[in-house]
Amino acid sequence: MRTCARCGSEYEWGVHVALFTKQATLSAADVAATLTNGPNDLPAHEAMLLKAADELHDSSTILDGLWSEMALHYSPAQIIELIALVGNYHAVSFIANAARVDLEPFAPRFNQA
Repeated sequence: MRTCARCGSEYEWGVHVALFTKQATLSAADVAATLTNGPNDLPAHEAMLLKAADELHDSSTILDGLWSEMALHYSPAQIIELIALVGNYHAVSFIANAARVDLEPFAPRFNQA
């Protein structure tokens, strides 16, 4: 959801909020945290996932310091999976945005989080 938000893909972000928030046990504050760089109440190991998505979005890499922090909580395979997931949702966001996919009526909007 963070990657979709950073890419401005309201369609993909909203669909994920509508369909997966409950199953992932995300609170309203968790969802709101995907839209903002402000403080959040996420545990440190989860907040660093948002930071990783941001670093990948901004610089196409994860800097050494964050990688080292992540390695304390996640295996190398999990970190690689995160990188692939962020990349995948960049592509999905690009497609949804460029194709001007209509927003789903059941999905929340950025301004509703």
